[in-house]
Amino acid sequence: IGHGLAKNPLLAGREAARQALEQLSAPGQCHSCLVFATVGYRLDILLQAIREEIGPVTMAGCSGEGIIAPGVADESNHSVLVIALADPRLTMHTASCSEAANSEAAGRSIGRTLREQAPADARCILVFPCGLYAAAVEFVSALEQTVGQGLPIIGGMSADNNLRLKTSQFHDWRILEGGVSAALLSGPFRVLTDVSHGCVPFGTEMEVTRAESTRLYEINGKPAMDVMVEYVGEKVRSNFGVSSLHFCLGQESDRELSSIYDPFIIRYIARYHPEDNSISLPIKMKAGDRLWLTRRDTDKIIQAAATSIGRIREELSGKIPFLVLHFDCVGRGKAIFSELDKLALIKSFQDNLLPHGPWGGFFTLGEFSPVGTRNLYHNFSVVLALFVWEHTEED
Repeated sequence: IGHGLAKNPLLAGREAARQALEQLSAPGQCHSCLVFATVGYRLDILLQAIREEIGPVTMAGCSGEGIIAPGVADESNHSVLVIALADPRLTMHTASCSEAANSEAAGRSIGRTLREQAPADARCILVFPCGLYAAAVEFVSALEQTVGQGLPIIGGMSADNNLRLKTSQFHDWRILEGGVSAALLSGPFRVLTDVSHGCVPFGTEMEVTRAESTRLYEINGKPAMDVMVEYVGEKVRSNFGVSSLHFCLGQESDRELSSIYDPFIIRYIARYHPEDNSISLPIKMKAGDRLWLTRRDTDKIIQAAATSIGRIREELSGKIPFLVLHFDCVGRGKAIFSELDKLALIKSFQDNLLPHGPWGGFFTLGEFSPVGTRNLYHNFSVVLALFVWEHTEED
């Protein structure tokens, strides 16, 4: 794992790549990498700098609102993370699609590409769709049906610096805007995942009365944004990008999910359309759907983190991961925590699960993780994916 915080993209890219390579036992054998970066950079210059250090290897990633590394949770406009992979037992195949808005087609396209490449020991799929345009539930459904191997789908929606203007996806050193990047990881390992959120409902249950695809026009017979203003104030209209991080929407979980996860699955508001006071969600809605307004509760966030750590430690049974990927919602970062509290929360995961090992990820506009055997899309949550070798007697 390597990270760079310099404002100059050449310096930041080189620093992050060199840090990552220096930690490898055989730096020249790096065969693939993941890259996450914030949007203050000229991303083309940044990626070129990383490629010059690390080589023209297989690569996937995206823009994020911030990066996460060992002891680091940086949400500035200038931060980059590189995860270099060198172990020959681990392979990565990549795919991309330029149009996340047509989410079912994107899921099928990426699924076909990965299915053709998938070796027998395929273990999981990493996905990084655009956080502004993708209909995430439909994307996941199309992807898993096309790949057809029951693989866990893990990852995060690409983000910007909360202006909600443009996100970028990286695929084999190309930069997409409004698309999807994905990677299939294979090898003799297993993946342990855990997801939790810290949101609680407030107000009363609401009904969607007019919607089209991901565009939500009316709630309870009123313009959708007017309903949001009634609950949280006019500031959500005038400063949407930041204000929308302080509340979210919840859908009641079914009985199975409620028993093993939480009574609510959380959804964020991706975009505001002032011309008609409508809003866009990262999922498709229809008239008659039910929603609750929800908010973060810091006590629940902290308690959920402790519970998650306990579950993971029990499942690890003393084994040590060789990599942890960490996808955390932008609504769980500096929007509600001080820098010290934010870092303390993230370090509680790191210190308890992998205090001296490779740990990396980014702050997202939505998270992907299985719950039980079901691949699901989440918001305002934290997703951890721990990779553990399946040792044999010969090993």
